[in-house]
Amino acid sequence: MAVAALIIALLALIVSVGSGVYTRMQGLETKRLAQIEAERRHEERKPVFVPQVEPVNGGAWYRLWLGLEDGPHLAGLDLEIIEARGVAFPPPQDGVDPRGREPNIATWGEIRPGERACWRIELWERQPREMRARVLARGVNGESWVIPLLVHVPPGGRAQIW
Repeated sequence: MAVAALIIALLALIVSVGSGVYTRMQGLETKRLAQIEAERRHEERKPVFVPQVEPVNGGAWYRLWLGLEDGPHLAGLDLEIIEARGVAFPPPQDGVDPRGREPNIATWGEIRPGERACWRIELWERQPREMRARVLARGVNGESWVIPLLVHVPPGGRAQIW
């Protein structure tokens, strides 16, 4: 009888250890699935921007519009021109360092879908055909996105994203 009780106790111990391991594995899998879902929701909420370059004064200088076409209400954004020779955000203007330390970075405050941010840009050399830019968008709930843009600058025309 004592041997049978010992065997039953050992089986119960094995079952409980197995149950604990299984529960731990399920917990880790649930956490991994929650992370995947959070990343998917974050990607679905990613802002969609539409840039437009507008010549002013017959092309003496240009205005860069950045429209928030779709996505969440944003607390602010930074726009960095990362690849375009001879293009910069000239100071003094709101959102641009007045000392000119970062002539290729401009900031903008709160923006909602359907609204546009606007900065003056200067083209020092012959007009580039495209500018590569990067937007760091900050949501009002603390989310953030880094969004690459390729801005085409047709002569005196509207920019397009490709």
